[in-house]
This record gives sequence, C-alpha cells and structure tokens, in this order.
Amino acid sequence: MKITCLHFSVEFALSQRGGRLLIFNGYSYSMQKFKNDNFYWRCTMVQPGTAKRCTAKLFTTLDYKVIDDVGGHCHKKPKFTKRNDTIVRIY
Repeated sequence: MKITCLHFSVEFALSQRGGRLLIFNGYSYSMQKFKNDNFYWRCTMVQPGTAKRCTAKLFTTLDYKVIDDVGGHCHKKPKFTKRNDTIVRIY
C-alpha cells in the first residue's frame, strides 16, 4: 500500500517477523505507540556489531501524514526489494 501525503510518500512493508513497517524517505520504521490520535514510529535499524539502535523517530497522524521527523539516522539508507508482492529490506 502506498499513501502520498503533501510532498511525502509513505509506503508499508512487512518485517521479517510479519510486523508492519512504515517506509519514509528510504528508511523503515516500526510503530511504538498510539497516543493523542498520533502514531509514534521508531527506526528499525541496529548498528552492525552492536546492540545500539538508531534513535530516529517519526510521528504521523491517523491517515499517515507525517507530522515530524526527529533525530538523525546513524546509518545509510537500507535497500529494499519486492518479493511476492511484499517489500523486503536487504541490507
């Protein structure tokens, strides 16, 4: 599913465990919570060789319009491919 909001394009994909990921500006995010009619998303990447997670966050409305993109990414943009009608991240 692809949703275009203002100048932003938001897509959804499945994680390796079947969870829902939001793809924004080439980065993947997993939903952390829903509060005050907003979704709170966190970058899914972990630094290779460590347990340190990327601290970038994203906030969207109910209809997935991006409100704010907070924090910088500590990694390059991941690459994605389409397999069986599902977008899959390939590092």
